[in-house]
Amino acid sequence: MKNLTNKLIYILLGVIIFLAEFYIIEYYYDMYQTKKQSKLLDDLELGENTVLNNEIAKENESNSSNVTNDDNSTKETEKMLKLQELQKVNNDIVAWIEIPGTNINYPV
Repeated sequence: MKNLTNKLIYILLGVIIFLAEFYIIEYYYDMYQTKKQSKLLDDLELGENTVLNNEIAKENESNSSNVTNDDNSTKETEKMLKLQELQKVNNDIVAWIEIPGTNINYPV
């Protein structure tokens, strides 16, 4: 009887350790994914994404031949392109919020 109880305890401990390892690995994987997405967002905000910069340049060239652009329309075009690029990564993004005079400038 004592031998059977010890086996059950060892099996239970093994299952608990396995589940704990699983949740720890899942936690660190989620952190990795979050950092990766944050880095992508930072790159887009800083204009380091070359594909996005090329799209902006093409948009500006086509607009400059038809109508002269002012700074506001160029900024709006850049924001729209950033938003479209982010929506390719995460389709839950629906808008971009920016409040002048603050550090608030994020996708929603």
